[in-house]
Amino acid sequence: MIAEMKLLFDPGVTLLPTGDGVFDPATGNSIRFGERISGGAATLRDAGRGWPSRDIERFYGVTIPAACPKRDVMRLHHMEPIPE
Repeated sequence: MIAEMKLLFDPGVTLLPTGDGVFDPATGNSIRFGERISGGAATLRDAGRGWPSRDIERFYGVTIPAACPKRDVMRLHHMEPIPE
């Protein structure tokens, strides 16, 4: 379930001021949560299998807070909305 998955984005991706999506400066796109998108994705951990959390943190230069789920981790990048 995506609600339990930790998502990593490209550097510079920020939460929209409205809090209902993200802005990706690499593409110039604002992506609303729940919107269909295309782009790149990589599953780094699936059901606890895959890259160790420490390796993910070191490689991507991120810190995954202790309270965040670490069982499933996916990286999203170069997000483009799919026109309806």
